[in-house]
Amino acid sequence: MRTSLPLSCCLIILVLFVSVAPTAAYTPTSTSPVSPAYLPPPGVMPVIILTGSPYEMGYQYGLQVADSIAIVRDSSLASALSRNSYADIVNASLVSQEYIRTELPDFDFIRFFEGISDAMNDLGIPFSPLDPIIMLYYGNREGPAVQEHCTAFAVYEENTSLIAGVNYDYYPVPSNSYGVILALYPDDGYSCIIPSGAGRIGSNAVVNEQGLISIVTSGPSQGPGDIGPGIIGFLELAYVGMTAATVPEAENILLSITRGFSLNRLLADSSGAMEVIEASRVRYAIREPTKTKRFDSIIATNHYFEPAMRPSQPVWDPLEYNPSSYYRYSTVEKIISDYPGSVDYTLFQNILSSCDWWDGQRWHRDDPWSTNTVNRFHPDVSTLYSFIAVPGDDIVSICTGNPDTPIWGTMAPGQTGTYVNITVGKSPETLVYNLRSDAENEMWVAVKTMKKSGDREMIARWSSIQEIYWEGVWWHDHAILTADSYERSHSLSKAATAFSLVTAHAKMVRGG
Repeated sequence: MRTSLPLSCCLIILVLFVSVAPTAAYTPTSTSPVSPAYLPPPGVMPVIILTGSPYEMGYQYGLQVADSIAIVRDSSLASALSRNSYADIVNASLVSQEYIRTELPDFDFIRFFEGISDAMNDLGIPFSPLDPIIMLYYGNREGPAVQEHCTAFAVYEENTSLIAGVNYDYYPVPSNSYGVILALYPDDGYSCIIPSGAGRIGSNAVVNEQGLISIVTSGPSQGPGDIGPGIIGFLELAYVGMTAATVPEAENILLSITRGFSLNRLLADSSGAMEVIEASRVRYAIREPTKTKRFDSIIATNHYFEPAMRPSQPVWDPLEYNPSSYYRYSTVEKIISDYPGSVDYTLFQNILSSCDWWDGQRWHRDDPWSTNTVNRFHPDVSTLYSFIAVPGDDIVSICTGNPDTPIWGTMAPGQTGTYVNITVGKSPETLVYNLRSDAENEMWVAVKTMKKSGDREMIARWSSIQEIYWEGVWWHDHAILTADSYERSHSLSKAATAFSLVTAHAKMVRGG
């Protein structure tokens, strides 16, 4: 166990009451809405491919998802204004901007935000480079935060290498429900896959081309100085994904930045190294994996284990502090330890879709409304996506909403409860090619299923799947032929999204 003592002379610093002299006087365009029209959240998250310099990546982002970004911007600013004055929001965002500028030097997020802003304005949507920062730091609903966010776990077995998974459990509000899958290919840095809210640059998980996985879950923050101005978890993930290759490198980043608030940070890489950094703004402890003869494993829910974190979690017994966190941790631990064979992708799918939970003595079967299940169904906190990374296969598998049970999740029409495989690393062209191949394979399996069943509703849905497939082919051909880099990125993203939709809906048709 490695620990750090709390910083001496720490004060509880509220973000809204801190002032610095910013180097760029950006302000939000106005407090008026900028979204031009209503657009429903996606049932299957679109794949957004961003390549080049930070500015170019930001500009591509703004061009490709402008309408969703505008909706999330309006929602985030409205949420912020419900609790704070406009002046306080601007001041807090400028403070955050300075932390980003000075503490994350290896990827220029400020230029990235400028790229988003320029693209939005070029499309006729008023937008400021400060708006993405507001979208990162605000956007939740009113009321107290629920400490029931996310269940993460990783297993390293010599015969099957590393697998890691997490459910993103959070509020179904625009900042989270208008989701995208970002495929990032920076000129300088590592390519990575990271689910995100539109206009943001991360939610709770990332995997990169080096096989590094970083996942965050919420943690208690009840100690002095646990919350304050600094780097938010959404940005941590993207920065680690693009700049770190191993667990030690990621750890060094996360312990050197000013952390904005408390999180459990699960790190794992393809060598088998893994740990959880239990950390608030002013204290941290590092928890090592559990080692058995069969495999190494590590789990993170929403409570701490390491004694150095006691000031942040005064009610130390997780059953008293947060029973949901305790039961979800126990459930994952029980399923993994009792599994008779090699730990594999199918086991991770089963855990993330589980509506059963273990109380330490007995199973509670099919109890999704209890709040104790890994697969979350709740008015406040629901499973918005599931994420399974298999670095040895260069694959991350992502399901929008509740896996296997698409009745709640993001509250978006068209959810399927099925996974889509995204290629990690290599090139955008490889990512799209593999998505197309998967789509064609799933369509063939669906055809055989339909022929056996003769279900009319299934056959009717098949027509729309075929239409989406051919649209994807059109975009794919367009991407190959165009010489313009922005148009290529846009076309590849459209093709990737179409093939993802085909895969997800074809799996739903066949009941997969």
